[in-house]
Amino acid sequence: MPDLSRTSRRLILHDRVEGADIQELAQRAGWTFLGDIDRDPERGVFYEAKWDIGNGGSAHYIVDEFADVPYMVVVHEDPSVTDETLATIEQSLAVWTVDEMLEDCYVNVWPAGWVKALLRVGAGAPLSAVPEIVEHIEFSAEHKYAEVRRAAVWAMTYTAWPEFQGCLTRLSGTDEDEEVAREAGLALEQLAESGVIEL
Repeated sequence: MPDLSRTSRRLILHDRVEGADIQELAQRAGWTFLGDIDRDPERGVFYEAKWDIGNGGSAHYIVDEFADVPYMVVVHEDPSVTDETLATIEQSLAVWTVDEMLEDCYVNVWPAGWVKALLRVGAGAPLSAVPEIVEHIEFSAEHKYAEVRRAAVWAMTYTAWPEFQGCLTRLSGTDEDEEVAREAGLALEQLAESGVIEL
C-alpha cells in the first residue's frame, strides 16, 4: 500500500477507463512499471499496480472492491510534483470530478444507488473538507435505511476529515442499528490513531 503520509487524494476512474489507457499514460509519462499485487479478498487485499515516477515518487492504480471503484494515487515528498502528476492523470484519463460525484449523489434516491454514490464521493474526496460533501454525508447519516447510514460512516472513514467527529460520535452512541454504531466507533478510533482527531 502507498505511504499514507505522502499520498495524494484518490482520483476515481470512470468505468470506461481500460488497462490499455493506463499503460499508454504510463508510457507517455515515462513511468517505470514496478509490479503489481494480485487481489486477495480473504486478506482484504485489493489489486494494485505501481509505477516509479522518478525522484522517489510512485503512482498507484488500485481496484478498491469495498467502495467498488478503481482509482489512482500519487506518492511523493514534493507536493508540486504530486500536483503535476495528478494533473497529467486527469488530462489523460476519464476521472470523476468532485462536481460529478456530488451530482451523482443527488440523483440517486434508491438505497443501492445512494450507497454506491456515497462510497464513491467518500473515496474520491479531496484531502480537505468540502462543505457540500460534508453536508450530504451527514444528511445520509440520518437516512431511515441502515445500509445508507453505514455507507455514510464508511464515506466519513475514507475522507478522514475531522469535521465528521461529531457525527460519528453521535452515531456510535445512539444509532439504533448495532452494526452502524459499532462501525462508527471503529471509524472514530481509526481517525484518532491516524492523528486526525483527539478522543
